[in-house]
Amino acid sequence: MRGHSSALIEGLPQLVKDTGRIMGERNAAKSTVYPATLPKLLEPESVELGADEPPDSRLFFSPNDPPEKSFKPGAWSSPPPLAHSQLVRATYPWVNYHRRAIIDFTQWMLFSKFHKHYRNWTTAITLYRCQQHYGKSDTRLFVFAGLEGGRKASAPWTDNAAEAERSFCLVAFARQSPPMRWTPRFQPSTNPGGTVTFSQSMVYNANPRHTSPDDTHYQPVTGWDTLNWDQEGGNASHAAAIEWPYFKKMHCPRIKLNWQSKLVPVSLLDKAIPEADSEFREVLDRLEPQSPLAHGH
Repeated sequence: MRGHSSALIEGLPQLVKDTGRIMGERNAAKSTVYPATLPKLLEPESVELGADEPPDSRLFFSPNDPPEKSFKPGAWSSPPPLAHSQLVRATYPWVNYHRRAIIDFTQWMLFSKFHKHYRNWTTAITLYRCQQHYGKSDTRLFVFAGLEGGRKASAPWTDNAAEAERSFCLVAFARQSPPMRWTPRFQPSTNPGGTVTFSQSMVYNANPRHTSPDDTHYQPVTGWDTLNWDQEGGNASHAAAIEWPYFKKMHCPRIKLNWQSKLVPVSLLDKAIPEADSEFREVLDRLEPQSPLAHGH
């Protein structure tokens, strides 16, 4: 799995180049894309692991609570950094769902309070196993570059158009040579550089996003995420993506892959033209990049 993911990430720039070239060849044209070197969008997750010591379910007891409330996670006002890691967030909703059957079945064990101890232990062991995995393995889940887990819902491209364009947009150029039906001595070509066209596309996630979650017991509602929780209508509970270490009876977690692409107004033309090949520049250098006529689809 790690090798497959790494190969996809590393091979993406070449895949984009090859796709642009092949699309041009299929339409009797030469094509190229900008930027030639894609920005680094995804990187292996880096997170502070903390001390490698066995879990203690007593961490979930708040000493200030009366006995009947001592099984609530009141002591976790400041969860460890690993709790907001991509690995724990990908794991914990499934733990919360699959342990439900055992918890329900053991409700009759009133004296031992087995169901409560089991709930606390599975919560603690989730964090510990994730810590062990990251500590003993070089495998990491991929996350958006430069983003810490706690800042998912406030990524720079969500409010900054220039950052979104830099990270998720491509400009494509296509060129066809001028027709040579007649020798230029008899009929000079009106477009000696050929015909060049261009467009800009954007890859985006169509899942909903809310920068301020209504309930902090759930993971952030942000479509720009590699976990792809199905938070339909901005409702965090729809995906059952509960945040560690909270306990709640939930349905099976839902995932929705909703990455899409669309044409957008051309806003990167002034940056793309200087990077184009000379055969494209012969035509593009006569264009005014800031003209409204050049910003269509």
